[in-house]
Amino acid sequence: DNVTLYLWESNTSASGPWSLALTGGPNPDYCYDCVNTTFSFTRLYSSCDDIGTWYWKINATDQYGRGYTTGVHSFNVTKINITFNLLEGNGSYVNRTYSNTTYLKLQVINNYTGNPLPNFYFDFFVTNDSADNFQYIGNDMSDINGYIEYYFNPGCPTYDVGPQKWKAQITGEKCYYDSFSDNYTLTITSLLAANITSPVNEEYILRGDDVIIYADVY
Repeated sequence: DNVTLYLWESNTSASGPWSLALTGGPNPDYCYDCVNTTFSFTRLYSSCDDIGTWYWKINATDQYGRGYTTGVHSFNVTKINITFNLLEGNGSYVNRTYSNTTYLKLQVINNYTGNPLPNFYFDFFVTNDSADNFQYIGNDMSDINGYIEYYFNPGCPTYDVGPQKWKAQITGEKCYYDSFSDNYTLTITSLLAANITSPVNEEYILRGDDVIIYADVY
């Protein structure tokens, strides 16, 4: 008896529509006068468009039209996780006075392949107070080595002096799960400065009068 075997798949529903799976080997495959023979099909799901639930079944039919079809089975093709490796910036210090920056750098890795993940934008965030209120500070596209970096310049009074946290993340991607780095730390310092607000310019004051001077210290 000569038997033809078909692997059918559908990404719509358990009732189809069905199409022959794009396997790495022959599909259909053939069995000639076979008894207790095991066959296998291999199908690679490598595209972002493949993400979702897939249904499959196998049909065996001989040259006389007699056949058997397995029940319908299913599996999920999922998105891929991303890992963040810290390179620079944890425990750094930056002075918010004038124009100073601290260098934040991470490497992003495709968890499935273990390789760097290039050409994706990642967002950077830093807290601005002691209540873990993360503020978006900018983004960077990962390079061929999966490196992302940002030069953070805190402003006054936007960012409080003291320990703050920073992180990077990616969200809303078709192929990858929303992924977040650990929370790292940096410390913002400052120099006190004063700005006299009164009296200003050429105000005239009589000798012997008390003078009240107003100033902002920041």
